[in-house]
Amino acid sequence: MGQGKKEEIFLENSIAQVYRLKISKAFWDKMQTGKITEKLIAGKLGLAIGTDFFSDTETGHKLLKGIDIGRWKIKSNRWLKNKQKLKWKQVEAFLKPKIIAQRLVAHIENPVPHIKITACYDREGIIMTNTLMSFELDERIFPEFWLAYLNSSFVSWYGYNFIYARAIRGMDLYNFYIQQIPIPRNIFEQRVQDKFIKIVSDIENIVSSSNYKTNIEKQTQVKEYEKQIDQTVYGLYDLTEDEIKIIEGKDA
Repeated sequence: MGQGKKEEIFLENSIAQVYRLKISKAFWDKMQTGKITEKLIAGKLGLAIGTDFFSDTETGHKLLKGIDIGRWKIKSNRWLKNKQKLKWKQVEAFLKPKIIAQRLVAHIENPVPHIKITACYDREGIIMTNTLMSFELDERIFPEFWLAYLNSSFVSWYGYNFIYARAIRGMDLYNFYIQQIPIPRNIFEQRVQDKFIKIVSDIENIVSSSNYKTNIEKQTQVKEYEKQIDQTVYGLYDLTEDEIKIIEGKDA
């Protein structure tokens, strides 16, 4: 990595982009000028509660931990007990449909080093622990867009290089990091978000089927839909084939 000027490495908020010089200035500028500068998303961490609130026996309220979700779906749940020990006003904030993500961000080595954000749509409104992060969205942002965007290759690549600076341990999806995720300027066009809404609906229908885990054809369908998400996101930034190859680790 070559030597760069201070203004090429540090953003206005003094966050260092130590891998900024690994890509061309034109590529970097395209992402920066193509993003919205206002804050549209805020993270809200789940409840800081321990095992004395967990029950395997059904109660009046489901409870989620990070391990209970996968990409695109809630896999399992436990149940809340000792609710009388909680400040219920804090709990009520989670009793609504919301996008949720595992707080811990996975680092993956193959086929190239990258991170993986695991997010899904909690349409039921389930109480969650602080191993999960939920999101407060600007009213102009549809939940399906945010879900698809979080699970996209672009956000994984951008986050790995320019938010977490290629860290391999201790990555958390806290609000400080969430608000560094760029959001493309043209996302307010209804037709753009409609594409994501349709794809997410199709994915959710597939992954919710009873035989999804064992059905290779359905898993392949989901991968194809994920590719559609990636291509749509690349289009929002008007990325070239060479720039896409960098994101997908095919530029070597």
